[in-house]
Order: sequence, then structure tokens, then C-alpha cells
Amino acid sequence: RASTKYDPPRGSATLGTPVSYPMTCCVLRAMRAACSVGMNAFVEGNDEDRIPTLVIGEEVEIEQKRRLAKAKSQRNSEALVRALMSLKKAAVDPSQNMMPFLIEAARARATVGEIMSALEEIFGTWRESTAI
Repeated sequence: RASTKYDPPRGSATLGTPVSYPMTCCVLRAMRAACSVGMNAFVEGNDEDRIPTLVIGEEVEIEQKRRLAKAKSQRNSEALVRALMSLKKAAVDPSQNMMPFLIEAARARATVGEIMSALEEIFGTWRESTAI
């Protein structure tokens, strides 16, 4: 006949103290019932702590917009248009390495938004389909 005693390995929380197998099963069932998906049953009472949200002041936004406008006014528009057109042309060819064209656009001082808009014209925008 099999033993009803379970001896956990040394170094465990019970330090090798024999525990009855049925008791272990009951404890595990109770723990599973207490836990919800994504929740931890073993909280230390700090579940009310909130991480403060970073708030960027309006003056920072104004300054960034000013700097962006200055950068756009100082760049070579012809070089920018050429770089973005080259990027679009490279994006159409699946065998083309696009990295040199992305670097060229960055050197022409294209913004991330301008680069993404150029690529969006070629690739479109992925939308996740709703499936139930």
C-alpha cells in the first residue's frame, strides 16, 4: 500500500517536515480558488499604492513645437523629398534593403512621422480583425 505522507525536499518552507498528501491537495485547491487570472493571492497590503503619472507641462510642449518648427525650417526640402521618394521606391521592392534609405531620410532630417507616413503609403496600416 502507498504511503499517504509527502516529504517535501529539504530547503522548502516546511524544512522537510512530513505533510499529509490530502492536506496538501486541500491547500492547493484553496489557493487556486482564491487566485483569479492575473491576480496574486499573496499581497502584502500595498495594493493601493499607485505609481505617479508623468505629467509634462505645457511649457515643455510649446518649447518642443518651437524646436521642431526651427529644425524643419533649416533643413534642405529638396533633399528631404528625394530621400522620402527613394524610401518609398525601396519599400515597393521586397528584395531591397531599406536601412540605407531610412538612414538617408534621417540624414535629410525627416521626422519619424514623415518617415512613417511615407511607409504607410506603401504598406498601409494593419488593423487587427475582430474575431469572437
